[in-house]
This record gives sequence, C-alpha cells and structure tokens, in this order.
Amino acid sequence: MNKKGFTLVELLAVIAILAVVTGLAMLSINNAYKSSREKILEDYISNIENSAINYVQNTNNILNSTDCSRINNKNNTDYDRCKVFTVAELLNLGQLTTDEKDGKIYNKVTNLDMMADEVTVYRENNRLHAEMTCMKSNNESC
Repeated sequence: MNKKGFTLVELLAVIAILAVVTGLAMLSINNAYKSSREKILEDYISNIENSAINYVQNTNNILNSTDCSRINNKNNTDYDRCKVFTVAELLNLGQLTTDEKDGKIYNKVTNLDMMADEVTVYRENNRLHAEMTCMKSNNESC
C-alpha cells in the first residue's frame, strides 16, 4: 500500500512540539521585555537623583531639613542636613524633562506616575549624594 501524507498522530505530534517551542520563546521574550523595562526605570531613577544633586549644587545652603531618617543608612551615619524633593518639584524647577504628552514622568515597570516619588539629597564625606527614598509608584507606603 502506497501511503501519501501524514497520519493524524504525526500531525498532532508536530503541533504539540510547535506549541512547546512557541511557549518557551514567549517566556524568553517576556523576560527580555521585563528586564528592559527595569533597566529603563533604573536609568530614570539615576537621572532623577542626578538632577536633584545638580539643583542642590547650584543653590547655596539648601540642605535645610533635619529629618533625614528616610536615607538608607548603610554606614550608620547620622546625617544632620538633607533635602527631600518630589519628582514633581524637580520637574517644576526645570531640573527634569519629560516626553509624555501630559507632562508627567511614569514608572516604566508599573506604569504609574512618579510625580509623588521622593528623592533625598544629603552630604556625606563632603560630597553630595541622592537616593530615591519613597517610591509611591511602586506601591510603597512612605
């Protein structure tokens, strides 16, 4: 008997193999997408922190707050002066720019606006540092 074509079992096996390969490819693409979004967020945070430092460097005696408890104190140092900015304040001061039509900056991981997020600038070893101390766009309570 001369057989032309594939049996139903052979076709189902090929379809099952293609489904598994497609599933693995989608997982890989999803992980790459998530990783790139996290990298963009890290770059945004670094840009915000550098903008806050630049503003403090260009204005004299702005480190006036004594509530510096939010700083991630790795060296058990007591910071006597700091300044807390929101992203909205830095945007209004002209230290940040955005390409968004509504004029806001968005967290690229959660897609929430970062306008209420806070960055704290402080002096350590006679050098200015900044760190995001309140990420409301990551659903943190501050």
